[in-house]
Amino acid sequence: MVMLLTDGIIRRYQATRAVRHSIEHATGQGIPSASGCRRDLASLDLTTLTTHLNRRAVDCSDSERDISWLRANLQRLRASRDEVSLPSSVDTAAEAIMWGQADQTDDALQTLWSELSSLQRRIELQLNVVYNLAVQRDSRLSLRIAQTTREVAAATKRDSSSMKALATLTAVFLPGTSMAALFSMPLFDWKAAPGSPVVSPRLWLYWAITGPLTILVLVIYGLWTKLGIVQHAREIERVQDSDEEVDGLSIETAHSPTFLQRSKTMRDTLIERRGSALPV
Repeated sequence: MVMLLTDGIIRRYQATRAVRHSIEHATGQGIPSASGCRRDLASLDLTTLTTHLNRRAVDCSDSERDISWLRANLQRLRASRDEVSLPSSVDTAAEAIMWGQADQTDDALQTLWSELSSLQRRIELQLNVVYNLAVQRDSRLSLRIAQTTREVAAATKRDSSSMKALATLTAVFLPGTSMAALFSMPLFDWKAAPGSPVVSPRLWLYWAITGPLTILVLVIYGLWTKLGIVQHAREIERVQDSDEEVDGLSIETAHSPTFLQRSKTMRDTLIERRGSALPV
């Protein structure tokens, strides 16, 4: 049974070491052959790397727990060597071989414990590397967004300057255009005989219709602008209410009995595992 457990620990160690080596090669950190190499952060699936590293860290912790249990049993077995009376049919040479194998297994487990401790430290180092790569990728994305925002702001400023120039030209030519349109109407008879009126007596119809229409357009524009302001205020209020609901739900969940019981169970499990993983 001891040999089977030891073989299982060795297989887990080899699998964890292979995963760690592949992740070090992917990140370019931790192995001499990849030092100084630049990796494309966009091509790295940092979430998958983090999942693999966390899983292998748990495997290392479980292996250390199993090694502690095996070494503790071997220590108790060696301590009771003199108290155990083997049958007379057992050869003395076979007994010596058995105890020699037990000592070799204990030495191998101690060496494997040291290798697992080193492997776990390198896994933690790779976790830090992955987190730093995620921060670097987010920083580059933020810089890209800031650069795009700056370009959009510059383009908007250029468009605003163009619109300002068009508005200025319109304001310059608007009086002349308005007067030209007014004087070109048939309400004015510029070829009237001397003593005849130039202005038609129906000119008041133009002002009676144009004035109310202008006021109506201004009122509609004012109402449309006010409606947009009210809708914008409602959207801001809706977003604030949603944020408050999310914060309230998070606080309620964090203080719920189920969440507290689960947190206590996880904490007790980690403390128990850490205590049982101490080397003998």
